[in-house]
Amino acid sequence: LPRSIQNLFTNVELVESSMVDLAEIFEAKITAKGLLHKDPLSGWSVMTLALAKTALVLHHAIRGLVVERKIGRGGGPFDFNLRDLTKVIDLLAGNAVNLKNHYELVKGSDDLMTDVQTLVLNKIMSLVYASRFQTLEDQDVVRNLINSSEYLQVMTPHLSEVPQIDASVPSMLQIGTVYLNIDVNGVYETTLQPALVHTPKTIGILEAMAAAVQSVPARSVLLEGDTCSGKTAMVVELARLCNRKVTVLPMTHETETSDLLGQWLPSAGSVISDVMSNALSLLRRMSSLLLTLVHPLLAREQIDRGSVEVPTNSNSLRREVEALLSKLIPAADVRRAEQQESLSTDECKELLLNISTVIDNISLHEKCEQNDLPSKFQKLRQDAVTIADTLVSPDAEISTDNTTFHFVKSALVKAMETGEWILLDNVNSAPPEVIERLNSLFEEEPILSLLEAGQGQIDIKTELEGGGLGFRIFATANMKRAGSHKLSAAFLNRVIRVWLPAIDDNVMATSNELRSVEDDPVLRTEAFQIVRAKLESDMPKGFSTHASAFASLLVVFHAQTKRKMMQKRLTLAAGVELSFRFMLNVLSAAKSLFTTVAPSIKPTAALAMAIRHVYIDSIVNLTGDNEQDRQREALRKLMQGTNSRLARLLSFLIASRDTDDCLTAICICIVVTSSFVMPCLQIPSISWLMLQNAYLDLRTCGPLSPGSKNSSYLASGWPHSKRPYSSCCSFV
Repeated sequence: LPRSIQNLFTNVELVESSMVDLAEIFEAKITAKGLLHKDPLSGWSVMTLALAKTALVLHHAIRGLVVERKIGRGGGPFDFNLRDLTKVIDLLAGNAVNLKNHYELVKGSDDLMTDVQTLVLNKIMSLVYASRFQTLEDQDVVRNLINSSEYLQVMTPHLSEVPQIDASVPSMLQIGTVYLNIDVNGVYETTLQPALVHTPKTIGILEAMAAAVQSVPARSVLLEGDTCSGKTAMVVELARLCNRKVTVLPMTHETETSDLLGQWLPSAGSVISDVMSNALSLLRRMSSLLLTLVHPLLAREQIDRGSVEVPTNSNSLRREVEALLSKLIPAADVRRAEQQESLSTDECKELLLNISTVIDNISLHEKCEQNDLPSKFQKLRQDAVTIADTLVSPDAEISTDNTTFHFVKSALVKAMETGEWILLDNVNSAPPEVIERLNSLFEEEPILSLLEAGQGQIDIKTELEGGGLGFRIFATANMKRAGSHKLSAAFLNRVIRVWLPAIDDNVMATSNELRSVEDDPVLRTEAFQIVRAKLESDMPKGFSTHASAFASLLVVFHAQTKRKMMQKRLTLAAGVELSFRFMLNVLSAAKSLFTTVAPSIKPTAALAMAIRHVYIDSIVNLTGDNEQDRQREALRKLMQGTNSRLARLLSFLIASRDTDDCLTAICICIVVTSSFVMPCLQIPSISWLMLQNAYLDLRTCGPLSPGSKNSSYLASGWPHSKRPYSSCCSFV
């Protein structure tokens, strides 16, 4: 402040709270939350004074490690203060009882009183203090410090249970050790998204997020990580599991405060009221759900029955749905609303009542009931009736002034009022002053005053009427993203930080050496588990039959490419970053080739062609007069450093001028870099003598010319019956 202004004030400087002050405040907070209170029946309490003292000692010990720069040397700032202790209290208040019941259930013993208290606090402390650090080594240091604490050493051995997700109970969701009440009435676009592959790491992240959103009061979560670490996908998956709608707000350097809160906009002509706006939004949701859920089900029933006569109620319901859709689709058209051709209140009310009638008929249909559609539409029916009753009020009238201004609320404000979820994607890309405007939303008791609209505090709907989770706010950040800003300590103090490593972060542990299946490091990578699951569930039968083999091949090839890039032998095009998304693109391209472009192609050839298009076509530091020369050079660079005999065999194929032979070389390049493919395809163990014999057999044939008979044999997969390829074929 200028000195002339500063002299008008009395300056009071607040120093950091001492350990004694923190202890008194911490004890007062846990007492106010009732965490020291013993249950009258079991005599169990969430906390004891001894555990509270231990938590304080750990707080100062971890803070000391950061101050001494022993941990947290990257990705900071890592400030530890009273807010971190408050997070521990809030998480305990919302999750301790469920955690206790879970541990007692799976342990099956009554002698667990002190041990369960220790388990619960240990888990919460690890989430608040360890998950924020951006290296696995730092996280392990903090977790080991927590586990080595005198009072947090778990006396009963840790459970050997495998983390799982269980949604078998309609209104309850289990993610690991966390149990959530979910909304069973609503149905949103999020719930129709395909599920993620639930690897142990994925379940662990979802468990941490679930614990945060169920804290009392609810805490916001910041997911940090590099490109393609699954940050956004994790939030969408949690919303899908909890049956909640999540709106993703992409943040950029051009994001303004008005984008997040709303703004006054001029309108020449009619202005749609909030009531009518809600009605049109409901019409759009209903048309979307009828098109994606109900109509396909009724049409499929008619196809399945064939010549058999379809029940009268099915034909009647299908005609009702089609008639309603013919009215809903044009009525809910956004462009029509912008051109001020919206429905009258009477027309809208009639449509809403028709929706209520159709939903009643859906609940009576046998097929719809078997697919649990009535429960999904029940909340929608209640909203339709409520809005239809509201449309008769004066608030629903439409202003017809020639020049008017109206405040258009943002998606964030609407989500706060309706109890939906919001994701601020790449929050560190937005200007710092924009994020500072939202700091009050991340407080222990979130509030937001909409001063821009001349309103006071917004009534935030944090809990739903049915007991489900209401408004929650998430954020993602990639600190290495170009053009991003450093998040302020004020923002980071208010959220629960969870760092996610890149999905392909540990593929470099793979090796080109042949090992036994049990020792193959490929099997332990998350990338392998995800690719294998996608091959088994999403790909045609030719891929799913040997899903483990193909997954192993793709992961090892990705690791080899990554290794060569780190050695500066290969360079990708500007702005392209080698990530796990390359593997997903390969699967998508291979599926497209196998099912639509060339249905007669073999799965291995489809995979090889997809690898060529996704990986090799992205490499820029290659020389050659044509595409084939570039491919051969890329393969040579990828295979540098491998076994010399293998390199000779591959160089023979690469020397061919035929593209199909280059594809075959890619296939061999993939196969031989993994030991896991051999047992999976039930091929005998390979000796280097067999490799040498295969090489000699190929050499005796002479160079392969484009379109030659030998070349066609190679392209078709080297059948066993064709000599002299038998040795090489048994190898492949």
